[in-house]
Amino acid sequence: MRGTVEATEKALFVEYDPKRYANFTCTTCHGSGALNGKFKMPNPDLPKWPGGADAFRELKQRDPKMLTFMQLVIVPVTARLLGVKEFDMASHTGFSCFQCHTRG
Repeated sequence: MRGTVEATEKALFVEYDPKRYANFTCTTCHGSGALNGKFKMPNPDLPKWPGGADAFRELKQRDPKMLTFMQLVIVPVTARLLGVKEFDMASHTGFSCFQCHTRG
């Protein structure tokens, strides 16, 4: 994982916000448990995500750059790196926000 997922994700996040993600490590996504070899996801240390259309509209208004980055870059790249299908709205299956973020 470190050689593929972490390296790729770090490059993407650093490109998105070099200052905020300068110290990107396993703990950035997996939380403090990664320090003890626990990589369970979703990670409750990440921002909670309520989901649903209202939440997406609110995030689009509050931080459209982050929403676009996560939807168009992180979700598809992470799904590909993990060898899983990206989220499909029609079937409501596949890799989505909730594989990383807990519901809030």
